[in-house]
Amino acid sequence: MFAPFAGQLVLALALMMGLSYQMAASIINQLTQELGEQIGGRVVQELDTRIGAPRQINTINSRLFSSGLASPGQLERLGPLLHAEMEAFPGMGSIQVGTLDGAYLLVQRDRNDGVQLSYQPAGLGLRPLTTWQTSSSGSRLQILGSSPFDVRNELWFRQALRPNGTPSSSSQPLGPLNRPWGAIGGDIQLPQISQFLRGLEIGQGGAVMIVDRRGLLVATSTKQEAFRLVNGVVQRQAAATAADPLIRGASQSVRDRFGLEFAERRDIDGKAYMLVTKLWSDPAGTTWQVIVVTPEDNYLGSVKATMRNSFLILLVTFGLMVFVSRATAGLVGRPLRLVASAADAMARGDLDQRLRSTGVDEVNDLTISFNSMAGQLRQSYGDLETMKDYAESILESMSNGVITIADNGLIRTANQAACTFFEVEPAGVVGKKAVQFFTGTNRWLIERFERVNKSGESYVVMDTELSVQDKERSANLSILPLRDERIGQIGTMLMVEDISEEKRMKGTMARYMDPVVAEQLLSGGSQTLGGTESMATVLFSDIRSFTSISEALGAQGTVSLLNDYFTLMVDCLVHEGGMLDKFIGDAIMAIFGLPIPAEGDEDRAIRASIAMLSSLDKFNIDRASNQQLPVHIGIGLHTDEVVSGNIGSPKRMNYTVIGDGVNLASRLESACKFYGAELLISEATSQRLSSSYCMREADLVVVKGKSQPVKIHQVLDAYSPERFPFRNQVLQAYGEGLQSYRAQQWEQAMTNFRHAIELHPGDKLSMIYLERSEILKANPPGSDWDGVWTMTSK
Repeated sequence: MFAPFAGQLVLALALMMGLSYQMAASIINQLTQELGEQIGGRVVQELDTRIGAPRQINTINSRLFSSGLASPGQLERLGPLLHAEMEAFPGMGSIQVGTLDGAYLLVQRDRNDGVQLSYQPAGLGLRPLTTWQTSSSGSRLQILGSSPFDVRNELWFRQALRPNGTPSSSSQPLGPLNRPWGAIGGDIQLPQISQFLRGLEIGQGGAVMIVDRRGLLVATSTKQEAFRLVNGVVQRQAAATAADPLIRGASQSVRDRFGLEFAERRDIDGKAYMLVTKLWSDPAGTTWQVIVVTPEDNYLGSVKATMRNSFLILLVTFGLMVFVSRATAGLVGRPLRLVASAADAMARGDLDQRLRSTGVDEVNDLTISFNSMAGQLRQSYGDLETMKDYAESILESMSNGVITIADNGLIRTANQAACTFFEVEPAGVVGKKAVQFFTGTNRWLIERFERVNKSGESYVVMDTELSVQDKERSANLSILPLRDERIGQIGTMLMVEDISEEKRMKGTMARYMDPVVAEQLLSGGSQTLGGTESMATVLFSDIRSFTSISEALGAQGTVSLLNDYFTLMVDCLVHEGGMLDKFIGDAIMAIFGLPIPAEGDEDRAIRASIAMLSSLDKFNIDRASNQQLPVHIGIGLHTDEVVSGNIGSPKRMNYTVIGDGVNLASRLESACKFYGAELLISEATSQRLSSSYCMREADLVVVKGKSQPVKIHQVLDAYSPERFPFRNQVLQAYGEGLQSYRAQQWEQAMTNFRHAIELHPGDKLSMIYLERSEILKANPPGSDWDGVWTMTSK
């Protein structure tokens, strides 16, 4: 009777598992196809962005020449601008400009993602082309070498100037179409496309590749290289003959269908894959095919594992059913044996016995009587155990360590807090004599125990040192007498309050702020650390082009650089009484005026910022002597009402500040790069300064995320005469230009800004206003214009 039922059950479960597998496989195939199409679409979108970069840059630079902002006779002065364009478009490999009179300028990336600049003045025939290594700001560093060169012999230059030619994505002519005087070009780095593909989340065993019309690899997410070196010549790798079996098999599957977009399931190298293709093309006629290959086992593997587990559960269930059927046979005899066994256990003193009712009525009567007798015995014994457990639970729940010592000198109890403080297990202290446990420099406690035991009076000592495992720990101690109402004195109790952590915290906080402030912060308790709203000055600083520096240095070099840099910066902050809030990667956030406000917090913030920049100049001199790249930073300061206090979860909290003032300080730091400044402060900070500094108004700007304009100022005290020549004359010309700019006197404003740039060609702020003036002159803003500039990025 049991066998047919079991067979039907197994058959039904097997059928259900088979249907479930087929349905899951169908759904997963569809999801795999959609995933491949999404990845392919993202790759196509990235190609549009990267391949379109040279065309955008060529268009921008062509307009610079056509508008008169750049001159073909002064190509050398374009070096910093082309360098900035390379920074703004990380995918660019090179930007070059050449003229028919032989002048040539090239900015290109090297293997370490640094930027090199090559320049050749006008002339005839082959002449030396000199190449320099540049800094992160585009300044020339050391000469790398020179070689004979003439741009007029280059293929890209001749094609760009070809009569009736169409500008390509990489080069175009400069000047009138019928009389061009030069050409400009730009190229991308194809290996960076492979790097982008490797960052996609394709799944284990999957791949993305790009092939051209000839079946040659453009980029791939695998380790397969798209280029190879044959007899000293770089050649493109054919996808169909690639070493990677997945690349080779996938390309062979779509070789005869270039130009088509499709999705299908294919077997490659003995495994099932979902293959999806997408097409990309640009206006110049270039067409590439994006191929996404995803293994089905990435998703069906879990389904197969579930089926195996289900089959095992089926077998276990079947075995349990057999076991239950056999166990039913002993249903009647087992209860009687249990009653006899429980009675024997109680006779041996084991009172925790309770029998369950059974399906036999006669045995149930015996079970009820037995359980009643056992319950009464347990209750009497349990009352005693409860009182003992209650006392022990109170002892263990105490955060302070507690040790009790009998009048004969034996240690009777020690809670977990005491064992943790003395770094011992309970067995290492309970049962020992006090004179054996409190030895060495702790032996003075024995005399105190005896005095308290005799006098019956408590003894308290605050902030004393105890030796624990050859280490000194700080604690508050209380020695109390233990009394029994019937027999009197029965021993002593030692209570230990560990204050080592409080001392450690005081020392740690003193590393990030003035020790006096740390002492005030700890003594203030919850009132100081709780949420309060107060006026403070927030400082943000950040390293410029840190990604390039870290890639050049590697992991260990980056950590070493940050440690040296942070040591200098924190010393400057602490010297002026600032509080280091946190490190955010390579960025620093600091507060002046919290947790304890002081007079002149804004001036201390300014002085600390100037000191940071001056220290960094000396730091860069040392780095330059060791052939290391310089470090440049931007600093933003803003004074506002902020909310301060301990913020976080109960397990981890940090004393920090939040509010719009914090966000604006961060925006000002980010704006330093746009304005070419090292230190920007808000109007709120400027108005509260009591000392004089060399400053100029930078802008009236609406930062991203705000609706009201903020006046910001550039502080120039940290600039040396070499870095900012003719400072007073530049500031006068700039100030007069800004006044004319606000009055919409565009010609006068441009004259003043050009004069400032002539005095200091690196004054980016004057360059910005010169460009704005030219734009506004061509497109007058109207009489209601308030001079506010809105920033669209953080």
